[in-house]
Amino acid sequence: MDQEVHIRIGHLRVQTNSFLEEVSSFVQPAVFYQEDPDGIGLDSNSKGTVFLLRYRSLNYAICTRHQFRNDNAPGDLPDHFSLLLGTKNLGHSPDDAQFVSAGGSDSLSDIFVATYRDERDGVDVTKHFGPFELIADHQSKCIRYFTVGLPTDQRSMDLQWDDETCSYDTEHKLRYSFLYLEPVVGEPMDLEHRIAMCLSGSSKNHQIEPDGLSGSPVFGILQTEIETFSIVFVGFITHGRCLSKVTADRPQRFLVYPVEPIRKVLDAIVDGKSEA
Repeated sequence: MDQEVHIRIGHLRVQTNSFLEEVSSFVQPAVFYQEDPDGIGLDSNSKGTVFLLRYRSLNYAICTRHQFRNDNAPGDLPDHFSLLLGTKNLGHSPDDAQFVSAGGSDSLSDIFVATYRDERDGVDVTKHFGPFELIADHQSKCIRYFTVGLPTDQRSMDLQWDDETCSYDTEHKLRYSFLYLEPVVGEPMDLEHRIAMCLSGSSKNHQIEPDGLSGSPVFGILQTEIETFSIVFVGFITHGRCLSKVTADRPQRFLVYPVEPIRKVLDAIVDGKSEA
């Protein structure tokens, strides 16, 4: 009799045929709110992807700093970030938000972190944050890698906000992209502190613009015991090669912040040593 295959996300046991759905529940659009051009109230825009992580008993939303620097975002204003937290019509501002200061290293400064209390508006929100361990050496032991993200050309969001950052008149449509990845040798012009990855397996047949995949978490499948596998957090995407620059000799690829610098940032926040 064949043994049953088990898949775990942290301490959670998930069904083998639904682990992608489970993982995607910890991935959301990055939403930014700001004064609208007409001065009527608050408007909002969505740009890129954000990963929700529970680590050392705290809830984090993690994405890239550069998602704040585009035509649809408010610039360097970390407190203008918001999460939907499982809803389509209620935005939650963070309890704390900061861009990472990396001691002069520009290549380590493209990280944004927001923290959320366990209870918001009388509701326990911890279930929205994935219980992933942050172990650096997992990356080299994974048998498969994949990312879950929200490309810009596959989303439609139209949220209006009142002065309590609650949205109304909402149109909210998202389509997640699941892409298999594999590590590749870095190129001379790659940014420091990144893992270079390219499309793998059946995903090689996809043509996808990377816009909107900034902040998308990369996961690995790790065999921990016989017939037991774990989904581990490997890092998150910071940059991708756009289709106009993809050729047979230069395939589509992504640069990924690895776990180690992310863990150091979150440890510093927990320990009260972070610098905004």
